[in-house]
Amino acid sequence: MSLNLLPSEAKFQAQRMKIKLIVNNFLWAIGGLWLVALLTIFGLSFFMSWKQKDLDKKYQTKLNTYKSMVEEINLTQRIKYQAKVVARVLENRFEYGKSMMLVNNVFPNSVKVEDIQLSNNHTSFRITGNTSAGTVMDEVEDKISLINSGGVEGLASAEIVSVNVSPLKGWSFTTDLFLK
Repeated sequence: MSLNLLPSEAKFQAQRMKIKLIVNNFLWAIGGLWLVALLTIFGLSFFMSWKQKDLDKKYQTKLNTYKSMVEEINLTQRIKYQAKVVARVLENRFEYGKSMMLVNNVFPNSVKVEDIQLSNNHTSFRITGNTSAGTVMDEVEDKISLINSGGVEGLASAEIVSVNVSPLKGWSFTTDLFLK
């Protein structure tokens, strides 16, 4: 076979081979860029999924810690509430005890207190007592006057409900003491 190409055909073939070479190189470059982009995307996807798993583990750890803390906080709050309730109860009992001490120490030691009754609304005491001497009864009256003038801390007022004199028992009296 002999090659008998005309000069114009040779030029055309040369240009065609040159264009084929440029297109081939362009395709290799585009394919290479495509492959690099594909590997980069897969690499980033792998890295992001690995990072996501790591963050999920940390999140679960923190969530479990938080859940256990919620139970502890709930328990702590319940304990605090119960402690406040107990403190209120004890405070009221302490007030009763303090009031009883106050009432017991209102009159002199020579007065024998026979009965102490607390009113239903817890604001007053009814005291029944007796003494053998009239001078001690004067001290009781003076103490009630002092209470009514505001001289005794913790008591608002007092009144004598009844007084009886008996030759055997001496002076017996009933008073109401009103708390502040």
